[in-house]
Amino acid sequence: MEDVTEKLQKIAKTKGKERKGDIKEESNDKLELVDKSPPQIKVVPELEYEIEKITLTKKSVEELVIINPRRLHPSQVQSIYKALLQGKHFDSVFVINRRDNKLRVIDGNHRIEALMLFFKKRPHMKLEAFLAVYNNLDDAQEREIFTRWNISITQSTDDFINSYKETIPMYNRFVDEMPCNIYGSNNKMKLRDMVNAYSASFENPYAGGESKTKIDFIQYLQRLTNSDLDVIIRNFSILKAIFDTSHKKDWRMQAPFRNIIYRALYYLVANNMDKLDEPYITRRMRTALAGRTIMDEYRRYSGRRASVDAYLAFKAILNDCPSEKKFI
Repeated sequence: MEDVTEKLQKIAKTKGKERKGDIKEESNDKLELVDKSPPQIKVVPELEYEIEKITLTKKSVEELVIINPRRLHPSQVQSIYKALLQGKHFDSVFVINRRDNKLRVIDGNHRIEALMLFFKKRPHMKLEAFLAVYNNLDDAQEREIFTRWNISITQSTDDFINSYKETIPMYNRFVDEMPCNIYGSNNKMKLRDMVNAYSASFENPYAGGESKTKIDFIQYLQRLTNSDLDVIIRNFSILKAIFDTSHKKDWRMQAPFRNIIYRALYYLVANNMDKLDEPYITRRMRTALAGRTIMDEYRRYSGRRASVDAYLAFKAILNDCPSEKKFI
């Protein structure tokens, strides 16, 4: 019978390898940015790790350092916790970086949270687990190893932004000057939604945005400059002045700030700013679209096709007037 350690080593090596087929290249991105510096996500040179068996206790779990505190999914944590209660074990290793005499968790956040729950009620219990241990990785290598181990696993784009935020030059300006954060809230848009709208505004014709892979999106974020952010802030401010009629703390829950609708409205503003003046855009959108039920109708849908449909519908309404000024 195959030794358990050898089996886990095979699983770890398969999961840890960079798989080029998992990274889809986007060839239709027409956006040209001023900063042409090389992308900061790169393939990590082959780094060695060893599989180690460890006995977990309440104390040892509490001493683990979570280096990437991304948003956890409660249902996933509960599923792992229930499995622990039934005596089932983890099917995958924890990915660890041993640095400064501490075990830094690169991958395994949901399992750590489930273990916290488990040991809270069973402080004297012990469990065995396997670790894939790297030694003395720096912060950049930790981020890249996280990407390697998760490239074929469903991780959200938001999780990747959270992991790579320190490599994004404009990140601090985004969260300091814009009502946005990584995961969004009642009064903050997702950073991803704002950037997707900006990226989509360069499509000709409009194709609905959101065409980038997670890796491509991080590289795109890293290339954004102050001039890009100036445009994003200006156009967002125009839209918020037009459509935020509630002036409540939960303004983001209004239909115009939902993902597919916001991208369509942003496209209309960004691509008509030179042709039409800002006062006309503001006046016409406020008169023709603000408070219309068509906004709420589109909030039920998702995807690029739905955003294109919303854009075409909004444009038709905006142009249904005697004025010679027409939106494109």
